[in-house]
Amino acid sequence: MNITSNFRILLDTNTVIGAGSRWLAEEPPRPVSLVQCLVHAVASSHVGLYCESILEEYVEVMRRRNHPEERIAKFLAYVVSLFTKVTVTSTSCHTPPSDPDDVIYIFCALDGGADLLVSDDKHLLNVRDAYLPRPKIVRVPEACLHLHLEQDEVE
Repeated sequence: MNITSNFRILLDTNTVIGAGSRWLAEEPPRPVSLVQCLVHAVASSHVGLYCESILEEYVEVMRRRNHPEERIAKFLAYVVSLFTKVTVTSTSCHTPPSDPDDVIYIFCALDGGADLLVSDDKHLLNVRDAYLPRPKIVRVPEACLHLHLEQDEVE
């Protein structure tokens, strides 16, 4: 994996929610934070991955955090049109995270051939050594390094 490669990347819910939805209200969307820049880079220059269960979790958490329905719909359209849907067929993994709700991220990353699974979730980070070399489970700053994104790229 080098600077010219396109990564296959799965973003966990906290990463997506951390980016917020307000920046998508602009035409075209203009990222203003590093995590927004990451989401935008994944959508525009790499292969972002999602599955139905993860998309449903994105919506559930956005609603819980009082994102306006119009922005949730716009975000869903953004993900569905710019990311690649993974059909999850895995039913077990060799080293599951301790939180059963996080297993879907491992399944989606494995079935989608993810290079990176971006998460700050301790349950996923605790099993990252078990999944080397792929998917590499990394925090947002590590993902930005892999993608050669820097804070000064954010407007």
